[in-house]
Amino acid sequence: MTETGQGQAPAANTDAAELQHFARLREEWWDPHGRLRTLHAVNPVRLAFLEQAVDLHGKTVLDIGCGGGLLCEAMARRGITVN
Repeated sequence: MTETGQGQAPAANTDAAELQHFARLREEWWDPHGRLRTLHAVNPVRLAFLEQAVDLHGKTVLDIGCGGGLLCEAMARRGITVN
């Protein structure tokens, strides 16, 4: 028996259109001056907010796939463990 309890495998939890959309963006994602520059601009603010709200020193943070890893990269540069 599977997780669905009905003897069949659960449906995939991905959306092909979303995967294609982000695949097209991958070349631009890390360009701080490109179309996604707003994400890069707000990233320091996001990290500062988290650091004020939570003591991240010595903590492990789980990346659940929001923001393409920009925030996680910034956390890792600060010595925070990111999984």
